[in-house]
Amino acid sequence: MKPSTLAYGVDDRPPPIVALLSAVQHVAMVTGIGVAFPLLVRHEAGADDAATDHVIRLSMVAGMAMLTLHCVVTPLADQVRMRHDGDRQTIKLSFHH
Repeated sequence: MKPSTLAYGVDDRPPPIVALLSAVQHVAMVTGIGVAFPLLVRHEAGADDAATDHVIRLSMVAGMAMLTLHCVVTPLADQVRMRHDGDRQTIKLSFHH
């Protein structure tokens, strides 16, 4: 049962316009962070334009590496089943296919 404070539950699908605007917001935020921080560091460090380009490229490569890692790990994590064992506060993990 979904709490009344949530707009969408786990199994709910938001309208396409909401999903599109959320995706645009996410991309703008990630891109802004990936470019803004290297520019701020460059400015404070007094680095030249070539060094700034290098840092921005490296941050983009690091972001792609993390995305790739996430895409590999998430399917593995989805295979883990968490089970609550009665009244005890233990969680048993088991892999399923």
